[in-house]
Amino acid sequence: MPDAYTLSFDSDRNRIDFAMAGHWTADDAASWAEAFVDVVDQAEPGFVVVGDMLGSVLQTPEVQATHEQLMAYSVEQGMRRGVLVVGTTTLKLQLERLASNAHSDERILFVGSHSQAEQAIKQVTSR
Repeated sequence: MPDAYTLSFDSDRNRIDFAMAGHWTADDAASWAEAFVDVVDQAEPGFVVVGDMLGSVLQTPEVQATHEQLMAYSVEQGMRRGVLVVGTTTLKLQLERLASNAHSDERILFVGSHSQAEQAIKQVTSR
């Protein structure tokens, strides 16, 4: 899974940034889940997440289940806001369903550009 995702945590801003691309296998999703949980565990409650999913595609139900679990985990750990940049309506619909199932839909926004994502994060971090 080279280049399937990037992941970083800025402790000064209490912000997680990631990008993901391509079609994933269950092993890819498991690797992502381990890395993402490690980063979430470093964050303080009230953290924000910005995800670039412009290069991502619709995933299998198994991979979707991993994403759904990670959305729920983020909320449980105190995520204040998640903003996902998506490029297609079908991917947005899939992710909205996962967010709803994970009871994180009120904390995750779906936008179409990086500038919209930064605007959304600025709104919650400037309060």
